[in-house]
Amino acid sequence: MFNWKEYRKQYDLDHREHINEYMRQYRKDNPKCGKKAEKQYQSNHREEIKQYMKQWRKDNKEHLHKYNIQWKENNIEEVRAIARKGKNKRKRNLGFNPLNEFIKGLVAHHINRDDIIYMPEKIHQSIAHCLATGKNMKIINNYAMAYLEGVV
Repeated sequence: MFNWKEYRKQYDLDHREHINEYMRQYRKDNPKCGKKAEKQYQSNHREEIKQYMKQWRKDNKEHLHKYNIQWKENNIEEVRAIARKGKNKRKRNLGFNPLNEFIKGLVAHHINRDDIIYMPEKIHQSIAHCLATGKNMKIINNYAMAYLEGVV
């Protein structure tokens, strides 16, 4: 009886270069297929990938540390921009006067420069808003007040 599994294994070994070249060209010609398949694979194997990466990081701490140091040396402007962003965030001088009590699962939302309302993160992130520019603040504050009153 002919063993197809062994035959295929040997064929793949003998024609590796040809197969690789064919696949490279196929991926160039069909970029969406590869991305779609990769997305589907990641969606189907999310937990496995997460566990694998967790273990990989644990096993390669020294490598990651060296890589991070090298990245910081090679990307000084980006490092400075990130530091600037954090510093500016702390310089906003926002007050902290809570109008309700904190419960696990809630996040703080500034309705103005001083007062905050704790509300569910899902509601808080449902609308992009900015206190500095006033973008969508009326809408998000209405949701915050409705949550405070117990309507939502």
